[in-house]
Amino acid sequence: METESKIERSVFQSGEDAETVLFRELGERYLAEVLIHKKGYAKERYNIRPVINYLKDYTLIAVRPHVVTAYMKHRLAQVSPATVRRELGLISRILTSAERDFGIYLPQGNPVTKIKKPKETARERRPSPEELELLGSDRTIDLYVRFAVETGMRRGEIVKVKPKHLLGDDKNLLYIPDTKTGIPLTVPLSTRAQEALEELLRATNGCGKIAAENVTQAFSRACVRHGIEGLRFHDLRHEATSRFFEKGLNIMEVSLITGHRSLAMLNRYTHLKPESLLDKLEMD
Repeated sequence: METESKIERSVFQSGEDAETVLFRELGERYLAEVLIHKKGYAKERYNIRPVINYLKDYTLIAVRPHVVTAYMKHRLAQVSPATVRRELGLISRILTSAERDFGIYLPQGNPVTKIKKPKETARERRPSPEELELLGSDRTIDLYVRFAVETGMRRGEIVKVKPKHLLGDDKNLLYIPDTKTGIPLTVPLSTRAQEALEELLRATNGCGKIAAENVTQAFSRACVRHGIEGLRFHDLRHEATSRFFEKGLNIMEVSLITGHRSLAMLNRYTHLKPESLLDKLEMD
């Protein structure tokens, strides 16, 4: 009777498509028709693969909270909670797109909103001097490592640098038009950063078209070659930020360089070494 009443009032929505469309089909369509028009397409295209591979044979109506929870536990055994949270967000966006972009009604709603997501803990991994020396000796990644440690820039920002972004008479200021926060930055370059960038631009012909994922893969392979465990390219941003504080820069100065918009965000990336405070404690 309820269904008949809804039909008579023209508010009935059929869940028939959700019973036949596979998550793989929706995911591929989302990738080709929706995600391709969004910023960060290349990164999300990479991130979407484990999601589709796991859920590919489920119909949309079968992707229920217990299935998403099982996926979450499966991935937590492989990657960090932060990565799992991002992938859960991707699942949620794909399912939201089903109704919003493709007219596929999901009778049971979005299952991701009904589960408890893993807590994201701040990483405290900083590369040791020995690890940095090994990576600095690896010709496949050394320039990126040196520049990242000197500037704290993200890999996606580094690969887009072009000669025209260098400012000042001495080319010691770098304009970053496209940042994660959407707010452009102009950061000062140390002599070491300038030298690394000069070599990097020469090695890449200053094209600014290297894929960020290629840097990540090269970094991971270099770590394997040198027996370095548990280190990610993004940890170099943590290292740089911590070094800025250890050099005596204040919060406002560091945020001007790194682009962090709040103290809470900055604190996540800052892990000072106690020995760096010894000289300050001895000051009168």
